[in-house]
Amino acid sequence: MSVILEELAGYKNNTTFGWYNVNSGSVGQIFTGTDGSGAEKTVVFDDPTSFGFYIDPNGIPSNRMYTDHLLNTHGDFQVAVFKILDVENQYILGWEDLDLNGSTGGDRDYQDMILRITIRPVPEPGTMLFMGLVLLGLMWIGRQCQGRAGWGAAV
Repeated sequence: MSVILEELAGYKNNTTFGWYNVNSGSVGQIFTGTDGSGAEKTVVFDDPTSFGFYIDPNGIPSNRMYTDHLLNTHGDFQVAVFKILDVENQYILGWEDLDLNGSTGGDRDYQDMILRITIRPVPEPGTMLFMGLVLLGLMWIGRQCQGRAGWGAAV
């Protein structure tokens, strides 16, 4: 789940926010430029171990800025990420929407789009299968023991 806490940029009516898959290169938009403070969305990732976030300042994909600084022009850190203390799996992302090495050099305020992100781990299918098999095994053992107790009582 992600929530827009604040948008202070001049581009706020156009800037989009989304996710990307590091391995496949697939992307998905979460917020549009018309979504404002307090907007809330939930996204389920196909590969929850290999994702990041991006913004398109002023809605221009060719200006895309990523949480992985190595994907950004000049390897710039365009987002400041803060872990919320005492709250499990919650983070604050503060974005700078100007290229830090561009003609303006960016204002480095990291307040152009501020989001709260909650990451909820989902059990892997293999883990769920294992737990299901364990439960089936316990049920089978329980029935076997119940059958023996009933047979012993009848004799």
